[in-house]
Amino acid sequence: MFGAWLLWRKGRALWGLVAARFGWPGALVHQHGLDCGHIPLPVEEVNATRRNGLGTILAAGFRPCTGAIFVLVFALRQDIYSAGILATFAMALGTAVTVAAIATIAVTAKSLAVRLAAPESFAAVLALRLAEAGLAALVLVLGLVLLTGVVGLPGQM
Repeated sequence: MFGAWLLWRKGRALWGLVAARFGWPGALVHQHGLDCGHIPLPVEEVNATRRNGLGTILAAGFRPCTGAIFVLVFALRQDIYSAGILATFAMALGTAVTVAAIATIAVTAKSLAVRLAAPESFAAVLALRLAEAGLAALVLVLGLVLLTGVVGLPGQM
């Protein structure tokens, strides 16, 4: 569901950009004159960064960590439950550091790429929108693949 929602948002932004460029229906509203050279951005995209980040954090945080569950069950069976809890917290800290490092690298790389590609150009923004929509589609496909693995296909048992 998260992949479908992400694909809908990124695909809509891509469509709005292309529609604005070619004057098709569904174009984004631009406050400046037609010859100002700016690429129009939807107001919701500018204001939604924190809300989207929070939604992503919550979506990732609500799912249980399989490794932590295994560690806790093992610790419970071995009567060392406090060691299992400590190991789970250590795993959480390692995950937080890794995710924060990857996010920092991704944001820095995106910022650098946009600066180097002349962010005012239509081609740079189009390439960015295409990459975002493509990666959103990848998240959706991976989610569907994992779902079919959990649910199972008819006739398999």
